[in-house]
Amino acid sequence: MASSPTVPPRDRGIDAVRGVAVLSMFVAHFAPGPADVVQLSDHLTAPLFGFLVAWGAFLGRDRPGVLVSTLVRAAALVGIGLALEQVGAPIIIVLVWLGALTLLAAVLVRLPSWAVAAVGLTCLALVPSAARWGDARITSWRTAEVLAGRDAQGLVPRLYELTVSGQAYRLTTLLVMAAAAVLLARHDGPWTRLVSLGTALVAATTLQLADLTGRVEVVPYATTHQTQVFALALVVTVVQAVRAVADAVTPFAGLLAPLGAMTLSVYVVQILASAWWVRDGWHVRDESWPLLAALGAVSFALALTWPRVVRPDPWRRGPIEGVERATVDLLRR
Repeated sequence: MASSPTVPPRDRGIDAVRGVAVLSMFVAHFAPGPADVVQLSDHLTAPLFGFLVAWGAFLGRDRPGVLVSTLVRAAALVGIGLALEQVGAPIIIVLVWLGALTLLAAVLVRLPSWAVAAVGLTCLALVPSAARWGDARITSWRTAEVLAGRDAQGLVPRLYELTVSGQAYRLTTLLVMAAAAVLLARHDGPWTRLVSLGTALVAATTLQLADLTGRVEVVPYATTHQTQVFALALVVTVVQAVRAVADAVTPFAGLLAPLGAMTLSVYVVQILASAWWVRDGWHVRDESWPLLAALGAVSFALALTWPRVVRPDPWRRGPIEGVERATVDLLRR
């Protein structure tokens, strides 16, 4: 049996960004307040995960077995996402969208830069009108099903929600983030980091001030152009700032990178914890500082201790990550 090829070392800066995405997710899902902080995390979390999916696809584009790895990863995200939707957590599960984006990102990284930019700009331009069209189609389909005496929940509305008109997530929005990630990763360098950080910071600050003064409205998960641009600017600001700090401060990367390398396992833990928190009517909602603190502590403990206790590859990557990587190795062999 052939031995597994050597896997290139992980990018600790990007893993640190993944760790920040996990923390932002915890705040978005569980923090009772303050409202401004929670709203920023709502703007940031899902777009940042979409950005990171595409950046990861770029980093792994030339690795051995990339096709098998991509298919297994996408199948794992979709399968786990569909399973988690059944546990009763008051959270919209993003994994199905990220699974679909994983497949699209694998194509996106093979396109020339002008085509990647065209995909991103086209999606950005079409998000508002596509969402209105999708909402109308869902309403029309469900009305017809109800009048016919059939179940109004089915594959057709789910496909519309997945692509253009989801309440919180949609592939058109995530593709904007994915295209930006591919372009920045492809042209990464000191000047690119500095210019993109400065431009994004100015754009995010300007839109935030305009929102506070009532000149524009920037609402989390909205389909307006200003909301999409604000989310993109916020994501790029966070990505480049965190990477810069991770490069300069080793303990910072050492704390966040293990958490970011185990994102899927931590995601499953928080969904199960949320479902447990609201079960049997103990709590109506899962916004709770104790729950947030406990999840943060458990997640960091898992991420920091697992690779020290479970040393053999690929299992040291994480509970779910190990199964995923072992499946890839098995299929390749």
